[in-house]
Amino acid sequence: TPYCVNAAGRGPTWSNSLFEDCAEFGLGMRLAVDKQNEYARELVARLNAAIGDNLVQAILQADQKTEPGIFEQRERVKLLKEKLAGVKTAEARDLLAVADTEVYSNTGGQASKATPRGAVAKFAAGGKLLGKKDLGLMAMSYGNVYVAKVAMGAGDMHTVKAFLEAEAYDGPSLIIAYSQCIAHGYDLSFGMEQQKAAVSSGYWPLMRYNPELTAQGKNPFQLDSRPPSTSFKDYAYKETRYTMLVKSNPEEAKKLLGLAEQDVASRWRLYDYMAHEPADGGEKK
Repeated sequence: TPYCVNAAGRGPTWSNSLFEDCAEFGLGMRLAVDKQNEYARELVARLNAAIGDNLVQAILQADQKTEPGIFEQRERVKLLKEKLAGVKTAEARDLLAVADTEVYSNTGGQASKATPRGAVAKFAAGGKLLGKKDLGLMAMSYGNVYVAKVAMGAGDMHTVKAFLEAEAYDGPSLIIAYSQCIAHGYDLSFGMEQQKAAVSSGYWPLMRYNPELTAQGKNPFQLDSRPPSTSFKDYAYKETRYTMLVKSNPEEAKKLLGLAEQDVASRWRLYDYMAHEPADGGEKK
């Protein structure tokens, strides 16, 4: 169901699932939509005589990588439905039913590989000892996955651009979005400000990785935020998941804060290196 709609009654899809199986849930939805699309295209080809060859070819060959392209396809589908209205066959009824087919988060409350170093959580009462996994780098290692890291509070237009690119990319896409949680321990009405602090501290660098740029001889990795201008401590110590360790074990908190700051610095150096690495393997400029 759409959680909000525009004047045409269309909007982003919203579904509910348990957090521990949302990846499988999302994959199931993706496979179902893909299968419906496959069936719709098969029926359009079968009903060529009733629909008309020009419209059939326009629908099957439509480029829907952009908003105008999607809009034009919706107009074709509208015309398709008008033509099918007078066709009383099972195939026509099936096509009408699927004609509108269109193209993992970790909990903040308990420790996981996504929990940042030094944060207190369930199963990590003494603070997370190891560094946070870099899901973006893991996905980029495949070479054919569009990856973006966004934070609306720090860059709303960057977030929109990443979503548009992910939508247009002909392949798997992953958007890692900063999402504040009540378990982080601060007034969530300041969530957007905390997102901005996460980016300015270097903890959450904004980036995009688009495999299509490789084919154009360009570097697929783009670092979209500036070098850190504030300290990780200024960002982290606004949240009780970090500061509660200062009260319970100040020495351990100081040690983990230092390691977390090193994590931020080393990740930034790596991202900055990747962003300036020449796509063709030649000398850096």
